[in-house]
Amino acid sequence: MVYVNFTLDLTSEDYKKLLTQGQFIRVGDVLVANAQGSSFVAVSRLCTHENGNLSYRLTQNDFLCDKHGGLFNINGSVKAAPPTRAVKAYNTSLSADGIKLTVTA
Repeated sequence: MVYVNFTLDLTSEDYKKLLTQGQFIRVGDVLVANAQGSSFVAVSRLCTHENGNLSYRLTQNDFLCDKHGGLFNINGSVKAAPPTRAVKAYNTSLSADGIKLTVTA
């Protein structure tokens, strides 16, 4: 089991694109996205079918696997096959000043 607990400084060049709705980044085994409604979501970055990389899609508000087109909802549940198992979803919290985003299991 992967333990996840990290904080991203949204003023850093590496992470500031997360301030834009629809943008996402991969940090280790986690994909973090600025989803619809300007909320942050985080899931395992690999599809449970055959480990393809996931990408966030703003207009559909879901995650797409680049390998076989599997889809996942933002809570990690399967939206469309071929995957049959959900991806792990993580908790996110934004600091009061809007600068630090924390991702935890």
